[in-house]
Amino acid sequence: MAANDITITAANVHSGSATKIKRVQFGATITAGQVLYLDNADSKYKLADANNTTTTAGADGIVIALTNGADADYGLVAENGLYDVGGSAAEGKTYVLSDTPGAITLAGDQAAGWNGTIIGVGAASNQIDLRLYASGQTVA
Repeated sequence: MAANDITITAANVHSGSATKIKRVQFGATITAGQVLYLDNADSKYKLADANNTTTTAGADGIVIALTNGADADYGLVAENGLYDVGGSAAEGKTYVLSDTPGAITLAGDQAAGWNGTIIGVGAASNQIDLRLYASGQTVA
């Protein structure tokens, strides 16, 4: 677990008025606030992970869960825009995918071997402006 992973309270995760939302099928048990990647093998969204593969780091699609759900359930996810993270965020700081599956951490926590996946920038004490980008590049 990265030192600065955001501690999320799922009940406090909410989309903003301009957040782009879509409905997807989950491929694992998901909690609101977790980062998900698209698994093209079954077209389901699963927990993203920065220190596994470029696929699990979101190379084929990355989103933030807005609802809870079990494997094979359908749920809502955020693709971009402001959203309440369900925890504390630091304004102006860049957030990235953590090595903890589904978690978000500060960019400064990235370590060698992680895939560089940007989540967004802190917009308020409880919000991130989503700018999801899976670079496909590995931290040296």
